[in-house]
Amino acid sequence: LASLRAGARGFILKTATPEEISRAISTVAKGGFYLDSEVASAVGEREFTPEALSAREREVLILASKGLSSKEVAARLFISERTVQTHLASIYDKLGAKNKTEALLLALKYGVVTLEELLE
Repeated sequence: LASLRAGARGFILKTATPEEISRAISTVAKGGFYLDSEVASAVGEREFTPEALSAREREVLILASKGLSSKEVAARLFISERTVQTHLASIYDKLGAKNKTEALLLALKYGVVTLEELLE
């Protein structure tokens, strides 16, 4: 999962046959994704629960999603800029996101934040 979050476009096991390796290389070379069936099952079993984000992480995500910089979020919440960055890193990790935009979209998808909260 960490490899996929880091940008890997495919993942196969060491026990893959030469045919599977060839298929994986071909798929990725054409711009697709390739996951070994065992890996895909394991990734699919991992479910996100909204409780995974703390209340403070939700606050940080909402403010950051409104276009505030880390410095501005820190000032609003009376915390350090470094703490904001730590919360963002944790949010990205928990949601499986690479940036604020992706984190926000996933948070909306999972119901962690609502559109109304973002418009307040």
